[in-house]
Amino acid sequence: MRFTIHIGLIALVCLFGSGLARGETAIDSLFQNAMEQVGQVSHGESIVALEEIISKDRDYAPAYNELAKLHLLDQSVNGRQRAMRRIQRAITADPYNIEYRLTRGKILWHQGFRSRAFHQFKGVIKKHPNNTDVLNGLGMFWVYEFLRVKDNAQTRDFRGFAQEAKQEAIQVLRKSIQLDETNQQPYYLLGILYFEDKYWDAFHALMQALRAQYPDDKNALLFCGLAAYQIGEFDESHEYYQRALDLMSVEERELLDSIDLLVSKEDHASRDKTQTIDALLKREMFWKRQDPLYLSDFNERKMAHFGRMAYSNLRFRRFSDDVEGWQTDMGKTYIKFGRYRKRKTFFFSVGNDPYRAFHRMMETWYYETFKIEYCGNGSDRWSFCGGFEIGQRGSRYYPGYFDEASHHTFRKTAQRFVDPYLNRKYTLPYQIATFEEQNRMRVELSYMIPKNQLTKNPETGKVSFWDGVFFFDEQWSDMYNYRKFKTLTFPKPQPAQSAAARHRNDHLLISRTVPVRQSSYHFSIEFMDQTSGLIGVARDEKPFVYNQETFHLSDLLVGSDIQAKEALPESRDDLLITPNPVRTFSKSESVFIYLELYDLQRDDFGSTQYEISYTIGKPEVDTLSPTLFASHSLISTMGKTEIDLRSGQIAEAQGLQTGRTEDGEEGSSAFSDSDIWGETKVYTSGGRIHYIAAEDLKIKRSKDGNLTRTVTANYEGNREDDFTYLQIDVNQMPEGIYQLTVLAKDKKTEQTDRKYVYFRIVE
Repeated sequence: MRFTIHIGLIALVCLFGSGLARGETAIDSLFQNAMEQVGQVSHGESIVALEEIISKDRDYAPAYNELAKLHLLDQSVNGRQRAMRRIQRAITADPYNIEYRLTRGKILWHQGFRSRAFHQFKGVIKKHPNNTDVLNGLGMFWVYEFLRVKDNAQTRDFRGFAQEAKQEAIQVLRKSIQLDETNQQPYYLLGILYFEDKYWDAFHALMQALRAQYPDDKNALLFCGLAAYQIGEFDESHEYYQRALDLMSVEERELLDSIDLLVSKEDHASRDKTQTIDALLKREMFWKRQDPLYLSDFNERKMAHFGRMAYSNLRFRRFSDDVEGWQTDMGKTYIKFGRYRKRKTFFFSVGNDPYRAFHRMMETWYYETFKIEYCGNGSDRWSFCGGFEIGQRGSRYYPGYFDEASHHTFRKTAQRFVDPYLNRKYTLPYQIATFEEQNRMRVELSYMIPKNQLTKNPETGKVSFWDGVFFFDEQWSDMYNYRKFKTLTFPKPQPAQSAAARHRNDHLLISRTVPVRQSSYHFSIEFMDQTSGLIGVARDEKPFVYNQETFHLSDLLVGSDIQAKEALPESRDDLLITPNPVRTFSKSESVFIYLELYDLQRDDFGSTQYEISYTIGKPEVDTLSPTLFASHSLISTMGKTEIDLRSGQIAEAQGLQTGRTEDGEEGSSAFSDSDIWGETKVYTSGGRIHYIAAEDLKIKRSKDGNLTRTVTANYEGNREDDFTYLQIDVNQMPEGIYQLTVLAKDKKTEQTDRKYVYFRIVE
């Protein structure tokens, strides 16, 4: 009997033990099946499967850990609170498990408790110094601390802390890469640090190491392009960007290769996968007109766009939910506007319960005339501030007041690009005059380079420079492209008897003739000193179109001298004209003007008759750009200075858009036809210089009370197209800026045309 009872107890114990073992195996099997379905089924279905496992075993820690990770992916306050409760249950069941501690640190980070997350990681690393996830968590903390201190406006007292954070980050992230060279996250974090610290060689080497691990990864190629650009390897940079472009999705390629994000009014034709001709044309027009230096071998604006996308993917990528940086609001802002001028970030807590508390975050990017505000929910997810917060003071989550929702500011504000050569650029005084020549236009272009902007090579004693002239049509297609490297020895300075001559002698004069067909053109003159890197520029848009059926004038060409090669010049080729792009003369000098007349009407005897009135007076405008008469730093002309003609002084002003920057076309004169009168003389057309002596410049007063000086001349000839030139004696004219207006009339048809130029008289 006792034997039977003993055998029964043994069997019961074995049966109970066997049942427990079978129970644990079943739970493990359920957990394994649930984990295999994560990512294959919906987020909610995975949570339900893991909750079912917990209902069978309330202390099954692996299920709590995975539930915490899934709730964290909700990217919501409630989701992070649920994640914290689940991970606490896992740690209670298995307090020494490193993975659960690491998950808790990640949850704290996403809740915005970065210091608490840091201490969680730090505690784990003491026992597990080679865990790369923990090393990456510590590295992220130190990188963010470095950025926070670096971008703070009052960083002078905290630079030591920034350097400490940088060294800590470098140490842990390098170690993480050494332990696992295939993990991308430490490359990204260390890359941010190197880039922000302008440690270009290290940044370049790091991105090359990332590409070695992932040779066909588009981001690795983008980062290599960004690194190559920073060290001056522009061709290599462009090659990397093109290779990255080939590996991108359609959406990514459109963003990198189109202008939709940059031009708010752009129609969305460029998003058509067929890429219509109109879309391609608009895209190329945008990049061409935005190029800050046509002398270079690449388009800096387009390269900057590529670089911005590369940086956005580096700086703003979210590893937690695998979102590319360009898809985030911060990334899109960076691509459109570039780097902020100033950045401010602050955090504030909401709630005291450690399991329900969370952090709200705000970050503001300041640009020259606008700002973009981002609101964060505690994790690394930032979005444009706006919506329900607008107009609310002391909001529960966002204290303060928002002037405008940032997504509105983002959409309505024009794209921003800072010329990388801006501090090296200065304006070039230039003169451009167009003349008809058969079926084409003859453009006579001249410009002056200040000699004080040229630097001699210390070894050769010579000046080397790049000289470029570029013409584009209305679609920004290349119509004329001149780019040449030159080396010269400074000529000996010529003696100058006047201030104006000295002013001209202080410049290097370059002139050339450009043949183009009739159209409207964008043109750019560029001159770069090879030794100093200083760049002279002049850019404008000008129509080279004339009415072929009626009488009209050419532009007026201002010169400091005109010499005839022949006794009786028959054409422009018989004249040697020294242009004067600075338009500056002394009283002891003469002002020379060359012009041409077209479509004169012959009488029955083949003769032509026309009349030209030359009127000199004060310009009708109150302000003129100082770049008409001298070179200036480009920055100083950007809405800051202009010549106030009422006082004759350089004055502060809002912008140059109201000031004249070039000589004028028909209809722009200050003088009406009835205001022009004076002495009349008769000349034969062509062949002779027409001299206007000082005593012929009679001082008259026009109807509006302004003083003018007018000479009228009658011409007789036999040409339908004619030319003339004059020499004006200005020794009785006071110092100042003048407008010369030429009014011509074909006496056969009574048709008239008018042109004018500005010039300056100095003592």
